[in-house]
Order: sequence, then C-alpha cells, then structure tokens
Amino acid sequence: MNKKVNIDNVEVRSALSTLRQRTERLKKNRRKKEKEVLGGAIATILFFAVLWAVIGALCFPYAINSWLVFAGKAAVVKWYHGAALGFVPYIGKFTIPVALVTWILLLILV
Repeated sequence: MNKKVNIDNVEVRSALSTLRQRTERLKKNRRKKEKEVLGGAIATILFFAVLWAVIGALCFPYAINSWLVFAGKAAVVKWYHGAALGFVPYIGKFTIPVALVTWILLLILV
C-alpha cells in the first residue's frame, strides 16, 4: 500500500520558518548564557586579585618592616607597597606563610 503524500509549499515554508525561529531563539539563549558565564569568571578573578592585594597590604609591610626594625633600620614599607606585591601572581600567595614565619622567628630571636 503505497500512498503518496502531497505537501504544499506553504506547509514546508511554515515548517522551515518555525525551525529558523527556534534556531535563532536557541542561539540567542546560548549567547546570553555565555555572557553570564564570562561575567562570572571575570568577577571571580577580580575578587581573588583584590583579596590577595588586601592580604598583601596587611602581611608584606609587617614582615618586611619587622625585619628592617630587627636589623636596626627604619620601617619604610607602606601598605600600598604590600598591596602592589599582592597583585603579583604567585608572590601574593606567599604573604601569609612569610608573615607567620616572621612572627615565629621574631618571637625566638627578640
């Protein structure tokens, strides 16, 4: 039983139009999600950069100025010097151990 189905051009055009609309909607939603993800990634990177800068602003001047005072020199490192060092990759992450080691050693040495 072979039945032939006649499809009008109107039905095909309507189906293609609907398919194009759905495709455009999906593309728009994908672009929107990509922008949201990118915005979240940038916010996360900035958050950690500022976090390490704040930690560096607190810990680096303490550690460096403590050793300068121990050596008999004037404390000259300001908080913004420590914040600038905190922005440097891989150096900012060592601020807390350096401050702890300085604190422990100065407890022993002084």
